[in-house]
Amino acid sequence: MKKKVGIVLLTMVIALCVVALAGCGKTKRSGTALKWAYDDLNKLAKKNEKVDVKYIKKLDQLNITIESYGDPNKVFKTLNKDIKNQDVGILYFGGYYSLDAEDKTVVLKQIGKLQCKSIKVLGLDDMFYEYSERSWMDILPKVDTLYTDKCEYFKNYDAASKQKLATVKKLWLKDTLFDDINVFSGLEELAIDAVIEEYDDRISTDTIMDVNYTTPHMTEPATNKEGVTKKPVEPYRDTYLFNHGVYAVDNIMRLAKLPKLSKLTIAPTFEKYNLDGYGADYIFAISNVRNDIMVNEPKQKISDDKYLKIDDLVNQYSNLIEGSREATVNQFISNDLKGNYKKAKKFKVKKGHPKLKDKAVVYKVSPYVANFATKKKYYDNGSIQTKKDLGGSIRTPERAGDYRYFVYVYPVYKYYGKYDKGTKAYSETYYIQVSDMKKKVTYKPIKVATAKPEKKISYSGSIPKKHSGTVKEKKIEKAIKKLAK
Repeated sequence: MKKKVGIVLLTMVIALCVVALAGCGKTKRSGTALKWAYDDLNKLAKKNEKVDVKYIKKLDQLNITIESYGDPNKVFKTLNKDIKNQDVGILYFGGYYSLDAEDKTVVLKQIGKLQCKSIKVLGLDDMFYEYSERSWMDILPKVDTLYTDKCEYFKNYDAASKQKLATVKKLWLKDTLFDDINVFSGLEELAIDAVIEEYDDRISTDTIMDVNYTTPHMTEPATNKEGVTKKPVEPYRDTYLFNHGVYAVDNIMRLAKLPKLSKLTIAPTFEKYNLDGYGADYIFAISNVRNDIMVNEPKQKISDDKYLKIDDLVNQYSNLIEGSREATVNQFISNDLKGNYKKAKKFKVKKGHPKLKDKAVVYKVSPYVANFATKKKYYDNGSIQTKKDLGGSIRTPERAGDYRYFVYVYPVYKYYGKYDKGTKAYSETYYIQVSDMKKKVTYKPIKVATAKPEKKISYSGSIPKKHSGTVKEKKIEKAIKKLAK
């Protein structure tokens, strides 16, 4: 009996040793799930499967480009083997435009069925966003942040697809264009100047730049004796220079359509960012539309997650903004002018001489020869008077909508006769009309001056059809400044 026990025990010890040895012979893979996928997909590519992959270690980012005449199913089988039940980083799917409809459909369906636990950032090439197959959206519940270079692709999506887009809470945009961003009505966090579909080698303030360069200096890649690259070189991702100018405030005003937006991140794929005057002015422009949001702090690492109120950021960089503040504000106010004119026409008319006790927008119409109106009308060829124009006598807005009075300075014309060559002659009379937008009253127009047409006129080229006298600018300026007294 003792011998049998001994044999059994010995057998168990041997079995345990075999198991232990088998365990000892197994090596654990280093790196992340996306790095494993990168290695395995590279092996697949060498077997003539049509796929191209790039991996950026610093961001844990894998870019997969599906090529034509391959088997997308094999690509996704390899990918899913490595990412199954894993939390993964940035995943971007590109494709060649020669991909046929069948392959596109396969790719999009497979994206919708990815077996990972979660994705930090998911991005697709525009050819996939624009395609009619929308099953890729099935993965959205697992996606923390969606990436796109622009939002226009989604405006033509059907109602059911738009409902899914409305659930996206975080969005990365390649540029700073917000056309059709309202499809993401549930958006809480927005990142701009994000680039993931390609190596991001944009200007960095930590890199010594020549004025003729638009990208930072790149380090030469390491090679072996045969001259083959050992390891791809990653671009600089240190301190991004945010230097967007304010080209159209209509673009920025679209952010008002995102009621849940509370956070703005600049250049999320860089370590940090800095502002120049243009960038500071752009931030100021955003604050005119959404001063309730937080922005990542300049010169601070993205990983530190440091955000501050956008107005605090504007105040911090006010020295860079002062020279352009008024021009930016006036761009916003330009959008109010016609609406103010129409509203003022419906206000009650009040007698007496108006006094500007608060901030005012003074809009002066320039003479327009092609349309000598004989009564008051709205002209779009005028200009908002600046502090310099007004000589500091009237307080002007410091932000969009920051005014009480709308002052409309305009000409009317009266037929006077004809010149001997047939040109019609008109007298010109300038008026000033003040509307209190807060109290919803409009004062009766104030007559500035009338200028009769000259007895003789000179011209070059063809004979003018119309001509008028011209009220002197100094008289108009003097009358406007009196409104503050």
